[in-house]
Amino acid sequence: MEKLTYNEFKEAIKDYFSKRMDHAEIQFTTNDTVNQKIDHLTILEKNATVSPNLRLNDSYKQYLDCKCEEESFFETIYEQMVNAVAKDRISLENLDNLFRDKDACRERVIMELINEKGNEELLQKVVSRDFCNLKIIYRLVVANDEDSMMSMIVTKSGMDYMHMSESELYDAALKNTKSFMKPRMIRMRALGMWAPMDNEAYCVMGNNSVKNCSALMADPEYLREIAEMIGTDYYIIPLDIEGFVVVPEAYCDVDMQKDALKGTNEASKKNKLFLSNDLYFYGSGTGELSVVQ
Repeated sequence: MEKLTYNEFKEAIKDYFSKRMDHAEIQFTTNDTVNQKIDHLTILEKNATVSPNLRLNDSYKQYLDCKCEEESFFETIYEQMVNAVAKDRISLENLDNLFRDKDACRERVIMELINEKGNEELLQKVVSRDFCNLKIIYRLVVANDEDSMMSMIVTKSGMDYMHMSESELYDAALKNTKSFMKPRMIRMRALGMWAPMDNEAYCVMGNNSVKNCSALMADPEYLREIAEMIGTDYYIIPLDIEGFVVVPEAYCDVDMQKDALKGTNEASKKNKLFLSNDLYFYGSGTGELSVVQ
C-alpha cells in the first residue's frame, strides 16, 4: 500500500483526532527548537490548563516504518497520547505553579550549548549568553528520574514569568547542570574506538536520560576537574550537543581532528544534534576554554 506524503499524513491524523475528540479543537503548531523546527498536533480542550501535543515529525517516521493499516496506526497513536496525557496531567498542571516559584525554578534551571547557525529564529525568542563561538541557552527541568528527563527551553517571556534575570539564570544553571547531567568519562577504546590517541582520550556523556551533556563545556569547575584527573591541558572535540571527547594536549593532532570533525558533520547534514565544527582548548594556567584557530 502506498504511503501518504507528510502533508497528507498531517491532514489524515488531524481528521482522526478531531472525530475521536469532538469536544476539543485540534490545531497544527510549529515550534522552533535546537537545530530544527518541530510540527505539533495540539489539542485545545475547554477549560484545560495545559494543551497536549503530538510531535508530527516523529510520528510520520513511525508511520513510514509501520506495516499496519493507517486506521490501526492512528488508533495506536491516539491511545498512546491519551494514556500519556492521563499519566502526566498532574505534573503538567503544576507547571504554572513551578514557574511562579522562583526558588523552585532556581533549583531546576540547567544550561544547553547550541550553535548560532541554524538557530537564528530560536535565539530571537529565548534567553541566551555568548560562550566562545557558541550560545548558552537555558532549560527548566520539569520532570526527572533515572529513565527520563523532561525539560523546556526558557524563553524571554518565560524568564519574565519566573521573575529571574539572565544573570540569575546563569548562576543557577552553573550550579545545577552537572548534578542533572551526572557525567561519565569513558576511555574511547572502551567504546570500541581504535585510533592512535584512543588510549588517552575520553568521551564525556551524561546518564541515559540526559541529551545535552556538552553543556558542561561551559562549566569552568568541571573543566578544571577534568584537567586535574588527566594531569594536563587538553583539547575538546564536540561530538554533538549530547557529548564531547577530551584529548590530552600531547596526543591531539589538531589538523587531523578538525578535518575529521568537519567531515563527520558534513556527512550528516541537517543533524539535529549538531554543535560545532571547531575544536576547543583548555589551559590549566588560565582556567579558560578557547576556540582553536
